[in-house]
Amino acid sequence: MNFIERMLRHPYVILSITLVTVLAGIIAYNTLPMNLFPDTNRPVVSVVTQWPGAAANDVATDVTHPIEVRLSAIDGVRRVTSTSRDQVSAVQVEFEYGNDIDEAATKVATELPRVRGMLPQGIREPLIFRITDAARPLMVLAVTSGEGYDLQLSQIRRIAENPLRDALLNIPGVAEAEVFGGDVRQVAVDLDRNKLEAHGLSIGQVALALKNSNISTPAGLVYRHGNRYLLTTQTLAHGPEDLAQILVPLPKGDYVRVGDLGDVHWGKADKTSLYRGNGKSAVAVSLLRGEKGHAREIIANITKHLPEIQKEFPMLHIEQADTQGRLIDLTVENMLGALRDAVIMTIVVILLFLGNTRAAFITALSLPFTY
Repeated sequence: MNFIERMLRHPYVILSITLVTVLAGIIAYNTLPMNLFPDTNRPVVSVVTQWPGAAANDVATDVTHPIEVRLSAIDGVRRVTSTSRDQVSAVQVEFEYGNDIDEAATKVATELPRVRGMLPQGIREPLIFRITDAARPLMVLAVTSGEGYDLQLSQIRRIAENPLRDALLNIPGVAEAEVFGGDVRQVAVDLDRNKLEAHGLSIGQVALALKNSNISTPAGLVYRHGNRYLLTTQTLAHGPEDLAQILVPLPKGDYVRVGDLGDVHWGKADKTSLYRGNGKSAVAVSLLRGEKGHAREIIANITKHLPEIQKEFPMLHIEQADTQGRLIDLTVENMLGALRDAVIMTIVVILLFLGNTRAAFITALSLPFTY
């Protein structure tokens, strides 16, 4: 008696195994991680360096090339590519499969200080970005003024960049919240040309005075009666009023206040991003998952916590402008629909060509288990 004959003599054992398999399949389906874009690409780390005022050729020679040479020597690197533009250098380091993206970023961060001394003066600190499918926003929120409030986009952005962002980052699974769109508030200094000429000053001299007076630097240590005190020089401005009081040295040896040379007031920075959500100007907040986060689960967490966050910020109106959840649900529905159609077509074919109802019934029961 072979194994199959023994099993056929114990139908309840077969039924029990079948039920356990069905139960395991249901549990696996409900707990299976679902992402819209599986992370199948090689780990890529990008290094972006800004050199204000530099031409593309100078950026390529003095910034991009030294960084490329240094990063090419990292263990596990497959290839290094770069792009040099006016004022900006971008170097992409692609690693072989099997390298963890976090470890790859750490290797790049470790090598950069070794090449820092070879780079020209005036460049800004290189920025490191990990390029993965997790960098695609799970959800984009459109933030506008709440009902009964008349907030400007600059005010909405300040709230979104600080307390709202902190609240969103507390949602389980949310790794980053990027704010863009709207207006960025900054202090504007509108100088009067006639007043500058009357005092014999140039715009550069006023700018230098503002730069040298708006600082915070250590001033050393003072030892007194066995205690040690840390001294710092702080002349940071906190608004237009502070900047207006800064003194600019005159050629004749006297001083004049910045406020006497023009108008110092709150203004707006040049727009670098513009967003319209659901047909109106808004501030956008993109929510990103972690490297090992599961999109569907995190989207459910965000949807669950958004009403609570909305109550915490009544001055804002927060709504979902875009989400990966719809595409993930549509993909799953299409898969289940294809499975259903396959079962139905198979049963119909068996009935038409074999005319055997029993065979069709057995096939209808067994096909779902094969998937």
